[in-house]
Formats: sequence, structure tokens, C-alpha cells
Amino acid sequence: MPTVPFTTSRCGHHGGELNAVDDPLTPGDRVEINGSLDLSACIVGPSDACVFSIEMMYVSKVFNEYVINVVAQGPRGALSGTLRLWFYEGPERNTQLRWLDVWSSTKKQHTLPYNSDRPGIVSFGWFTVVL
Repeated sequence: MPTVPFTTSRCGHHGGELNAVDDPLTPGDRVEINGSLDLSACIVGPSDACVFSIEMMYVSKVFNEYVINVVAQGPRGALSGTLRLWFYEGPERNTQLRWLDVWSSTKKQHTLPYNSDRPGIVSFGWFTVVL
């Protein structure tokens, strides 16, 4: 699976934004941050929350259906909140904004489905929402 490099100066912080270095994340691609496919040292939240990997896959080319698969775990503990991810599609970051909340403290795959006639994630970010 091809990788798409993203960069940020906020690795290890409980919130930040990442931007595609050259090309956007498209179906069949996996996110790479600062040369690593393991994103868990960069995209983090409180109480062991982190993202391990992000990839985009086709569901149906005919109907322009795709998914963003995120392997992650949310914060541990009662009332610890959720790790929220947001994704921008489009060259000017104005086409679509999508959200994914990771609340389970168990490491597992979370799936964000979406439709688009020109899929391509150019930036994404994370922060913690405390309930």
C-alpha cells in the first residue's frame, strides 16, 4: 500500500494539525508522519489515547464510496472524554470537513465512510473533547 507523507510540528501534543507534504491521501494510500507508519507517538491525547494508523480505501468506485480506516484508542478512565479527529478534503480545504470520535480505550479499527467525486484528504487534525 503506498504511503502519503504528512507533516506537523505538534507531534506528541494533545492536539494539532497535519498537512499533506505533496499529494493528498487518496484511496489505497496510508498516512506516514515524519517517515513513520506508526502514528502513535505523534497523534496522542490524554490517558493513553492515540492513533496507530490511517488509511483510505475504496468501497465502490461506481458510486464514489470510500472509507477512512483509523486504528486508534481513546482516553482511559471515567469521564476522560473522546479523541476527535477531523479531515479536510479538497485542495483549498474547503470541499468537505469530516469528523470521527474515538471514545473506546480499546485499540481497534474505526471506520469513517464518505462519498466524493474527487476523494483526497489534504489535512487532518486531532483534539480531545472532555464530557
